[in-house]
Amino acid sequence: MPVSNNQALIAGKAAYILNSLSAYRSAQKEVPEIARDVLFVPALKGPRGTRWACEHLVYNYIIPFRLKNM
Repeated sequence: MPVSNNQALIAGKAAYILNSLSAYRSAQKEVPEIARDVLFVPALKGPRGTRWACEHLVYNYIIPFRLKNM
């Protein structure tokens, strides 16, 4: 997980981040007052209306193939 999001939350400079569990756990250890003020909400609705917060969890299947004449 990106440490910068954790640092921004702990410093009180972030209003919304996507890796909330990692940042929340860091805040619990370092600044419990910040952790008590953290709320978990659904992803914000983007311009396409998709609300994908965990796009890294979407499964992809890749079928490799050999290109001829390479």
